[in-house]
Amino acid sequence: MPRVNYIAPTTVDDAVKALAAANGLAKVLSGGTDLLVQMKSGRLKPELIVDTKKIPGLIGVREEGGYTVIGAATPGATLSYNEQLEHTFPGIIEGLDLIGSTQIQGRASLAGNLCNASPAADSVPAMIAAKAIAVIAGPSGKREAPVEAICVGPGRTSLQKGEFIVEFKIPKPKSRQCDAYLRFIPRTEMDIAVVGCGVNVTLDASGTCTDARVVLGAVAPTTVLVDDAAKALIGHKLDDATLSTRRGGAGGVQADQRQARHDRISHQGRRRSGTADHGHRLRTRHGARLKSRESCWYEQAPRYDGHQRRARRISLRSAADDARRAPGRVEPDRHQGRLRFG
Repeated sequence: MPRVNYIAPTTVDDAVKALAAANGLAKVLSGGTDLLVQMKSGRLKPELIVDTKKIPGLIGVREEGGYTVIGAATPGATLSYNEQLEHTFPGIIEGLDLIGSTQIQGRASLAGNLCNASPAADSVPAMIAAKAIAVIAGPSGKREAPVEAICVGPGRTSLQKGEFIVEFKIPKPKSRQCDAYLRFIPRTEMDIAVVGCGVNVTLDASGTCTDARVVLGAVAPTTVLVDDAAKALIGHKLDDATLSTRRGGAGGVQADQRQARHDRISHQGRRRSGTADHGHRLRTRHGARLKSRESCWYEQAPRYDGHQRRARRISLRSAADDARRAPGRVEPDRHQGRLRFG
């Protein structure tokens, strides 16, 4: 790994000044799970690394008016263990849960996952579906931008020199509104999405969809907000009959000429997976969950990501206690570095 300059400012202004004054490539370190790997491989050779984790407010969650505000450098593990967030934004937390292993979760952040600008980023579709807003600090002060405006291509963002994301503002859901995320991968877990789907829908008292946003990831150089799929849902109940007759709504992405190359699945396969992903996601989550914000577990379809870390995490402490009382009941999973539950 090449030698670089490293600073850890304690104020937003100092971080902005350092980024703006850098002569060469300057990178923000929110978690480092992508940045450090890319530096080690030689893909990136920054002159300066600015660690933002020591700036007050960049780690943590708070309520502010009609928004939930999440600090840009907040570790994924911190968010995943926040029961209120998990209850309010199950789709965002589920996507975040799928980033890397348990060890990676201790460092990975929403800002890092977004600004790495991978088309297959798991946390991004659900954030866009929830209308999340990025608060950006720069030489000209602070500005706000919708999350979908940040990534402009693989590895490229709209952030200007000296700018970095300070926090995310996510509108609090209304009554009978909920989000969800599902990805399609060749393996059962620890893989990169072939297709990811984030949805956010609102139902009225009769169960009819009044608003919807459907976002696909990994099918183009940037995430795709599929308006046709959302329009196909609005005005209808999210039951099997509706979803089976309106599967073509998600196919609106096929008209997008920005299709990304994908070495692990064909263009036709991505189209089919995107349509199936969209229908399955709505069927397994919103058909039942929007009536009650309590239980959120479901039966996953074959070959869809069956990785349920939240179920494991919720029972982790009690299972560990059982293991101490009755050795042999819980077996270590050496491949993942965590307990495996039978």
